[in-house]
Amino acid sequence: MRNAYFTIRALNILNEDGIEKYSFLYEVKADGREKIRRTLLTELGRIADEEVLLRDAKYICDGKPNTVDTLDYLRMTRKYHGSYDEVYNHAQIKN
Repeated sequence: MRNAYFTIRALNILNEDGIEKYSFLYEVKADGREKIRRTLLTELGRIADEEVLLRDAKYICDGKPNTVDTLDYLRMTRKYHGSYDEVYNHAQIKN
């Protein structure tokens, strides 16, 4: 449930910016099937700052680095720019 929340958060932010720019992360094929890089989207959705999230999504889509290196990069980014996990945890405690 928690990972799904962050994946959806990332998709919503990317969608607002124009999802077609991020086809490496999310794409609907001609036959209607979806290509979703869930692990990367989940990690992107954990980044608190939406501008940083968009910047990193563009970096990933432009360079198409391997998943392991990308996950390390995104986790390092969260350390410096804040994690949305803290907001999520706070919301869960209040409910």
